[in-house]
Amino acid sequence: MLFLALPLCFILWNCTVHREVNYYEGYIFNQQKQAISNIMVYEGDRPENKVFTDQSGYFQLKKPINVISNFLMVKKDTLILDSIQVVRTSAGEQVNYAFVEGRQDTLFLKIE
Repeated sequence: MLFLALPLCFILWNCTVHREVNYYEGYIFNQQKQAISNIMVYEGDRPENKVFTDQSGYFQLKKPINVISNFLMVKKDTLILDSIQVVRTSAGEQVNYAFVEGRQDTLFLKIE
């Protein structure tokens, strides 16, 4: 019976442990791999939490404690250009994060 309990305990522990993320970050480029500045990035669940990309296309958006948004929205003026899926699951077992602290992912936009 013990040989069944140990793997079950490990699986349950693994499901409850998550990486603490303090901010979202990444780069936004056009398809020619040129940085795009002054693009608004905001949390889909909290539009008031926003930031703009700098000259290098980089953004860093502080996130609220103990809450992570599923999507970041990317906007120029009044036009929503794209969305970034932050939290992804694989077969319901493994959780993966994109555009979070330490990853420095890049979004390539097709804009005229």
